Amino acid sequence: YMGDFYDNPYGFVLYTFDWGQGDLQGWDGPDTWQTTFLKTLGDAIKTRTPGDVIRMAAKTGKGPGKTALQCWLILFFMSTRPNFAGFATANTGDQLDDKLWRELALWHNRAINKHWFTWTATRFYQNDAKATWGIDALKWSENRPDAFGGLHNGGRGQAAFMEEGSGIADPIYDVVETTMTDPDSFIFVFGNPYRKAGRFYEIFTRFRHRWLTLTVDTRNAKAANQKQIADMIEDWGLHSDHVKVNVLGEFPDVEDDILIPLHLIEAADKRTVDPAHNDKFRPIWSVDPARSALGDRSTLCKRRSRKLME
Repeated sequence: YMGDFYDNPYGFVLYTFDWGQGDLQGWDGPDTWQTTFLKTLGDAIKTRTPGDVIRMAAKTGKGPGKTALQCWLILFFMSTRPNFAGFATANTGDQLDDKLWRELALWHNRAINKHWFTWTATRFYQNDAKATWGIDALKWSENRPDAFGGLHNGGRGQAAFMEEGSGIADPIYDVVETTMTDPDSFIFVFGNPYRKAGRFYEIFTRFRHRWLTLTVDTRNAKAANQKQIADMIEDWGLHSDHVKVNVLGEFPDVEDDILIPLHLIEAADKRTVDPAHNDKFRPIWSVDPARSALGDRSTLCKRRSRKLME
């Protein structure tokens, strides 16, 4: 019975998926860091005292499999706790739709009990109790944080899953903390450590005593692209902020003098901009002059509206 895995998420993950078969060929189970996370959660469930909210957070480099882990957690809670409720969110709507929620559909289809549940674009629910037993995909707005409030489930279990937590505004964290108060409540936060400010940073510093935390070095992660990691270390240096954030899962050393954070630059690089929109605007030139003799070079660029031309 799935209920036998109530306090054993690691056992649940091993049992629920056909490891080594089909598109899981080459995988005999969760990666080492994922195993640590799952077993830590299981121990916390076994030892929790009444009123305890289990809060867990992981900061990682890129690509270790944190989205897959969140999908396993959603399936674990939905399978072991009747009428479980909760929501998932991310730093942006695209991140929620294209990453976490899309991957949940993949893992749902791989699960041994997939016939229990239905996945839609906005809700993942148990077929016999659509209204009371499910996880919602919620997009957040800093101007409307109360939209995340009001989720109380009468002690039947509830959870919040927060993807790319470094980009989620502090007011959202405040509402989540005050919402997850029922017995058997959980808060999970995952992300790359882009900023030395905000609630995600404080989880690993000021509020660390309230959280079970894990830092994941992607050099030791099976799912991560090790060739890309090696190239990054060669190009930037092991102790650079670029490698600390994207590989080692550590916060950057320097941030106060940065105008545009790294995660916004990387998001802009992937964004598609309509050329017809840009033609309405004149080009703008800008220059970033070299400031030191330490290898800096002046940079000149031209943009038209939101498109970097050269």
